[in-house]
Amino acid sequence: FAYGPTGMNPHFGPVHNPWAKGHIPGGSSSGSGAAVAAGLCAAAVGSDTGGSIRIPAGLCGIVGLKPTYGRVSRYGVLALSWSLDHVGPMTRTVEDAATVLNALAGYDPRDPASAQVPVPDFTQGLQAGIRGLRVGVVRDYFFQHLDTDVAAAVEGAVTVLEQQGATIVDVALPLVHRASVISAPIIQGEAAAYHLPLLRTRWDDYSPEVRARLLAGLAVSGSMYLNSQRARALMTQQARELLEQVDVLVTPTLPIP
Repeated sequence: FAYGPTGMNPHFGPVHNPWAKGHIPGGSSSGSGAAVAAGLCAAAVGSDTGGSIRIPAGLCGIVGLKPTYGRVSRYGVLALSWSLDHVGPMTRTVEDAATVLNALAGYDPRDPASAQVPVPDFTQGLQAGIRGLRVGVVRDYFFQHLDTDVAAAVEGAVTVLEQQGATIVDVALPLVHRASVISAPIIQGEAAAYHLPLLRTRWDDYSPEVRARLLAGLAVSGSMYLNSQRARALMTQQARELLEQVDVLVTPTLPIP
């Protein structure tokens, strides 16, 4: 149900990280991340609501892309949170991710959120280099409580970007500290609304962990949900304004290796 970040599944057992079998691959698109990292396939599709493409991509050492909302149809994908769900590619290279996104992107009338906008060739410009690119590094929040290996890897990556001609600027996204608080009532409320009929008829088929999360969603009030959507709009506006100052933001994907 795309409602767990580890890859531990009580019905079918854990998905193993192909780099280290005793470690998690991340989730919830665990099988996709592990399969691509292990070379079982060239690419896979993941779904991302609160990190379920990016987490397994980060922990499995592959490329995971959460596209802009509405860019890729979600038709046929089991919903978690209809206003936050995304579908995107998971690959071993950036070029592969762009190629797969070329195939996935486009308007689909079967998805009410699908954007009716032209689809560019996402592979164009990959060889152009990044000289002059304005890179914003969001250190506040994202760089707190980092594992030392993760911190060193991210700082090393930022140095490489600078060496290749990018301009590095430290920037702030003030509401990011509240992101979890803002998103939780939205995800929980929408997930509970979707699963309520199944909870009533197939209670025992849900794992205790997922069931507990869905039951928590039943406690989300209308005012809590609407206030979260209002705060989300403010956070979106902050991000838009920030991306007028820089071209791209760099953060660690996860605080742990």
